[in-house]
Amino acid sequence: MSKQRRKIDHILRRPGSQNWNVRLQYPDGKAKELSLGTPDYQEAVIKAGPIITEHKAKLLAARPRLEPVWRHKLEPGREHAAPDGGKIVATDRELIHISHKGTISGTEPNGAAALQVVGLDGRVAVSLPPNARVDAKSLR
Repeated sequence: MSKQRRKIDHILRRPGSQNWNVRLQYPDGKAKELSLGTPDYQEAVIKAGPIITEHKAKLLAARPRLEPVWRHKLEPGREHAAPDGGKIVATDRELIHISHKGTISGTEPNGAAALQVVGLDGRVAVSLPPNARVDAKSLR
């Protein structure tokens, strides 16, 4: 039997076995090994490629990350009562204030940009002021 190769690219051969295996590690510390059904290392690398790619894609998708979202101040697509007796028409991005006389008295944004953490059991949002800048690398 040839010299045991280092476990690079998730491919290894167990002592006493002819065939190469692919070992996939999960964030919770658990691991899964699958036989690649071949004693040829180059063939094992080719067979393991799609398995490793799919595994890494799943890990990346499950990793917590920040996604930009828009947090509405008032529910869009509805008319809301204004404190001054007028109405507020809410669109997706704008609030249109209509006075009790029926004239447009002003507009303002319907909410603000926020960041939502995705990939956790729950979802968290943090509202940011309009001029805030966030370096995503510093949040990792």
